[in-house]
Amino acid sequence: MGTWIVIADGWHARILRETVRGGDLEPAVAEEIENPKARGFSRERGDDRPGRAFDPGSGSPHAMEPREDPHQREERKFAEHVARIVNEAAEKKAFERLVVVAPPRMLGDLRAALGDGAKRRLVGEVPKELLKLPKLEFTRHVRAILDETHHPG
Repeated sequence: MGTWIVIADGWHARILRETVRGGDLEPAVAEEIENPKARGFSRERGDDRPGRAFDPGSGSPHAMEPREDPHQREERKFAEHVARIVNEAAEKKAFERLVVVAPPRMLGDLRAALGDGAKRRLVGEVPKELLKLPKLEFTRHVRAILDETHHPG
């Protein structure tokens, strides 16, 4: 069973597995998870302009603020998708421990979407962006995080 390590940002996630403490890291799911809709800025998708409305007092048009930024909405949906994969694995007892590494907003979205089974196994949360690092540096950071969760303090 071992430890699952979820490393994510708003558009991409890797779920790795460490079956033996200090052992090799291997993919826990068949492929990396991507969300091309969340990648890039809202303006690149052409949906960042707010709608227009008339002010009833003056009759002048003004911009309406969106309730939720479309880019953030896509990132939240992606976090929910990643959490579903983790939640299903937790139900099947595919891992004993869970570590989540993501930038702060994504980390919060993932935490909110994790089910009780996954939350019970959660032993570490790290608010960092690691996916853009070169492979050797990425692996060194993940290994250090795992060592800290095995030997906290």
